[in-house]
Amino acid sequence: MKSSVAGGSGWVSCAVMPTHVNLDEIDEQIIELLREDARRTLADIASRVNLSPAPVKRRIDRLEQLGVITGYTVSVDHALIGPSIEAFTELRFAGDADIDEILGSVEQIPEIREVFTMAGDPDALLRIRVTDVEHLKAVVNQLRRTGRVTGTKTLMVLDRWER
Repeated sequence: MKSSVAGGSGWVSCAVMPTHVNLDEIDEQIIELLREDARRTLADIASRVNLSPAPVKRRIDRLEQLGVITGYTVSVDHALIGPSIEAFTELRFAGDADIDEILGSVEQIPEIREVFTMAGDPDALLRIRVTDVEHLKAVVNQLRRTGRVTGTKTLMVLDRWER
């Protein structure tokens, strides 16, 4: 199974590993500390999990090699850099559209930040960032004209909370 997310240079396909990775409590603590601040130093993480920096580095390297940690990112407050609206749009496709067709119909639209293909109804859920309601309307209309899209439902984000 594969899923795709928008990356810096286009769409990145992420293979979903079929095996389960067993994490111990220290691995889980390290992951949570990195979720809170991906720029946290090894020394800081080590002091919080009661290890020295070297074993923390080995654990992080192992988690990266296993695919548990897939990357590091920056969180941006879009309200500070200009007006923007975030929305989610459900897409429904005619017939038995496959995942590649769904991705192909949306990958050229730069306002689409993430695509989640779904089992059941809807076929896909898109996370969109636009400058205003008119811009959102234009993007949704563009989606509707992609070919086999039979329906959309768009929900605008009022606020967000993240763990």
